[in-house]
Amino acid sequence: MTVISYGIFGVVISERHPLKGSIAVKVPYMGDEESMEDLTREDLILQRLHEDSCAIQSNIVRRFGSQYLQGRICRLELEKHQMSLYAYLQTVGTISLPGVSWIGKEVLKALAFLKKHRLVHADVKPANILLSNPGLPGERIVLADFGHSFYERENVLFPIQPLALRSPEAVLETAITVAADMWSVACLLVNIWSRTDLFNEHHNEGYLVLLHQIRLGNLYPTRLIQRSPKYFSIWQRIQYPTSPYFSSVFFGLQARMGNRVTLEDLITKENSMEERWLRDLLREMLQFLPEQRITVAKALQHPFFSHL
Repeated sequence: MTVISYGIFGVVISERHPLKGSIAVKVPYMGDEESMEDLTREDLILQRLHEDSCAIQSNIVRRFGSQYLQGRICRLELEKHQMSLYAYLQTVGTISLPGVSWIGKEVLKALAFLKKHRLVHADVKPANILLSNPGLPGERIVLADFGHSFYERENVLFPIQPLALRSPEAVLETAITVAADMWSVACLLVNIWSRTDLFNEHHNEGYLVLLHQIRLGNLYPTRLIQRSPKYFSIWQRIQYPTSPYFSSVFFGLQARMGNRVTLEDLITKENSMEERWLRDLLREMLQFLPEQRITVAKALQHPFFSHL
């Protein structure tokens, strides 16, 4: 038994299973109610997903079993992979455009399965994308860690999603659908190709400033922000910064980033047809209104993926 990693939920260890071979076991921090609740939630969600006969081809991490003691989860047994995408990026630094395309396509296959079940993953990030045999493209890639996932009909406890990958509707705390994960995948693709975050702020207000600054085509998120009474007044102050705080935040970002930042500024490593396809796909994935964002099914047919 060896420790693979430590996380907020608990510890992941590697064990030898008599039938499954090497497996990964999640063990919660005993006495930590939140970590046990998250792990219990993940166990129940994975049980339900794996009742679907298509689950084994769905790019969702496989669940082998779990154990409870006095009604409280003490271990969750999962398939083991060699490393996460986060660890892989730390090792190799950069990934080729075909590799970026392969990662995106495999993650979107996982989202297609989740959409079928109206499940929002809500934590799509490199650490939760697992690689079985690094050496892209062509390997098995799965989406893992469902401790923060929820169904569209459920009440949402904000905040959700890592801030750098957080959809505008999650920032604004409006209705959340599976389209929120599509936004995260777009930010992920920007990051693994350009090795920089599209949004790199530490609070929602700064994120809104970046939404104002980073222009995605000619669109602005005003229509979406009008749906959020909590943030609409903040948005008005960002558009017309008069207070010392918002003036300093806004003009500090303006000085750092210039007056205009576009996807063309970020996705410019190559002047290739594949990179132009990536920019086109990102524009469709990064629509401010969730209902206008490209669907998973249509995204999988996009030339950036279909040429593979």
